Amino acid sequence: MNKFIITLSIIAATQVFAASPNDETKSLPAQQVPLSWAELGLMQGFPPPADKLVTRKNWQNPPFNRWAFQHMDQVLRTAHLSRGSGPIAELPLELRDISRVTFKTEKGERSTVQEMLNSTYTDSFIVLKDGKIAFEAYFNGMSRDKRHIIQSTSKSLTGSTATILIHEGRLDPNALVTKYIPELADSAYGDATVRQVLDMSNSVVWREEYTDPNSEIKRFEQANLWEDYTEIAKDGTYAFLQTLKKDEHDHGVKFHYATGNTDVVGWLIERASGQRFTEFFTQRVWSKLGAEHDASISVDINGFAAGSGGFAMTTRDFARFGEMMRNNGQLAGRQILPSGQVIDTVLNGNNDQYKDTKYAKIFNSPNGFYRNQWWMTGNKHGCYFAVGVYGQLLWIDPTAGVVIAKFSSWPDAVDVEKGRDTFRMVEAIAAVLE
Repeated sequence: MNKFIITLSIIAATQVFAASPNDETKSLPAQQVPLSWAELGLMQGFPPPADKLVTRKNWQNPPFNRWAFQHMDQVLRTAHLSRGSGPIAELPLELRDISRVTFKTEKGERSTVQEMLNSTYTDSFIVLKDGKIAFEAYFNGMSRDKRHIIQSTSKSLTGSTATILIHEGRLDPNALVTKYIPELADSAYGDATVRQVLDMSNSVVWREEYTDPNSEIKRFEQANLWEDYTEIAKDGTYAFLQTLKKDEHDHGVKFHYATGNTDVVGWLIERASGQRFTEFFTQRVWSKLGAEHDASISVDINGFAAGSGGFAMTTRDFARFGEMMRNNGQLAGRQILPSGQVIDTVLNGNNDQYKDTKYAKIFNSPNGFYRNQWWMTGNKHGCYFAVGVYGQLLWIDPTAGVVIAKFSSWPDAVDVEKGRDTFRMVEAIAAVLE
């Protein structure tokens, strides 16, 4: 049976919670539990065998991502994000055994939390209730001190960082992007506003197709050094963004998810602040959060940080960011994000732009919207979330006082069934803790 670590003050590790033979649902057979990167032999030996070697070419592919997502600094070019010298924002322990909580899957089957964590290639999982750790588990060689790539949940951190500059009047959301980045005048962003880019309602030709080598997302990954070095990489992300063109829609009409938009936001942060994105984020967010550990972020040949997907951090620190959002930008007595901007994020999106998109269907959020790079569910609890490929999730339930963080290494970048079942799981957990 798979094993994971439950972090306690007095316990280092224990076996996975097992349901009794009389329980309504049974644990998955052992052969269905994904093998860890160590069991797979990845990066073992001096040197590792060629077929077990993780490279920039294969790091997002299964099973190599089982190792790579926990060792980003060894795969990609990264920049260091210091936690600073301030006190850690403590997360007291008030543990609950939620492993047996049951819910109905997308297929109508009963599952336990334990089974879902096993079957969805979970690397780590943490549940906060009113700022206290109710549940915490680690799989696949992951630990509380290891950083894990957070993929597109990075977008939400970047969007929130931009709101600091909006609050200070240094970034005007109603201004054209070209007020700050004139180099984008001939691109899709030439007549788009900052607000439209932040909320992804701008017009841009962008295919978020991870299996198409010619899609914009794959060419973007070449530009920011997530793929083997190509001709695109020598000019980097700044140059790549200038090549993007408008689609058939006008700006401000329809929500259209495009990873490149977030890196335009990162560029806006640089121009409005006069600092590297890495410097501004470190000084104004990470060093003030009370993080327990330093973080990192991938960078391209120009040192441009991939705010769209390149952050890596520990599970607890990821949860701390969520808890800070739940508390209107405050954590451990420190106001990190402007409270008014957090409220704006949660309340002021445009459902008309969002409701008829595929994402409203995928996330079962017809009343939702997208604001400042965060996804709003529009459900009765006012839940919102950050989500990333391969199973990364930061879920915030303001009504229940619950924050849930999940790091994963799915075999596929996008798996709608796994994603929906994960949402069902976190909603069931929040209902129990409410």
